[in-house]
Amino acid sequence: MIRHLFVAATLAFGLAPAARAAEADAQLWVAGSASVQLDPRTRIYGSYGQRFSTIRDGLYSDSGRVVAIYKLSDRVSLGAGFVHLQILDHGRRTSTLERPFEQLDIDLGGGFSSRTQIEQSFVTGPSEMGWRLRERIGWSRLLDADTRISLGGEAFVTVISPRGGTEGFTRLRGTATLSQPISSSLVLSVGYIHQWTRRPADDEIIHAANLRLSAFF
Repeated sequence: MIRHLFVAATLAFGLAPAARAAEADAQLWVAGSASVQLDPRTRIYGSYGQRFSTIRDGLYSDSGRVVAIYKLSDRVSLGAGFVHLQILDHGRRTSTLERPFEQLDIDLGGGFSSRTQIEQSFVTGPSEMGWRLRERIGWSRLLDADTRISLGGEAFVTVISPRGGTEGFTRLRGTATLSQPISSSLVLSVGYIHQWTRRPADDEIIHAANLRLSAFF
């Protein structure tokens, strides 16, 4: 148990390779989501989020996401969904991505879980499709009757870039979150995100405050 917790904490706060120069950016990520239980095994989840950057002078990412999740067993779930993402630079839209995806969620026990996600990306303009693999390990537990702490580490591997960009191991994201119910169906989550992204020139390091309001029906 202690070994697993150490692995999760290391993933959540892993630092970028020291040998490469990196550009740091302070950001704010905000999102709202809603989840509806259709039957004992099927749930629909939708979210809308925005990301704000110091370097990019404000809003730079605007996205909507919907996913259907089917529970195969008490520990295993399959999901499929779609993301519509707009990228902006200093208030000007630079590109739009349409991103269908498939995912596998596994409850590993002891508060640990894993999520494997395969994404296909279509960028406005080029006709080719990009492929990306995401693997996340998370740990979560209740601190008291209501407050939950969650740690997570996620690795991103770009198999094919739709615009001839960087491929291979391109991103590592760590998260730490506290969640608290504010009503019978609403949960408020606040947290910190540390993200390293490999780029052709200087790498990027993001330090982001994260705020999310989730509704469950």
